[in-house]
Amino acid sequence: MGWNFRGRVALGAVGLAGAAAALLSVGCEDGPFLHSEQFITRDGQDEEQFGSACIPVQKGSGVGGGRAPGVPGAAGDGDAAASGYSFSYEGTGSGVRLVITDSSGRTLAERNYDAAFVDAGRKDELKVDVDGEMLRFVGRGVAACGK
Repeated sequence: MGWNFRGRVALGAVGLAGAAAALLSVGCEDGPFLHSEQFITRDGQDEEQFGSACIPVQKGSGVGGGRAPGVPGAAGDGDAAASGYSFSYEGTGSGVRLVITDSSGRTLAERNYDAAFVDAGRKDELKVDVDGEMLRFVGRGVAACGK
């Protein structure tokens, strides 16, 4: 595989990440919301935050992300032997659903944050080990984004 193809994939991933950030910056309009934060710990290193979002409970709202194996740069770590993963948050109309899958589409974990959870401002933490990397997803109900 030549650099040109890999470069396009990496640039495409950066473009998608930028588009996602732009959509997130448009932000939340009508509450309640699930404020989410995503963290990763690699090879015994310190935990680092790699994302956050404010997701309205309205049906059709959502955000997601992940890692593509074998792609250097923003989309992955360049290690073809490592498995990829993806996560998605989706507004269901009465809450928010989180699903984490591996590169083969197998569900690794999921959570349903219902209206009672979100309205009460409760907090939840979900940890998932993916190919030796520990992912941690934190969600809490908030009345307004950025508060």
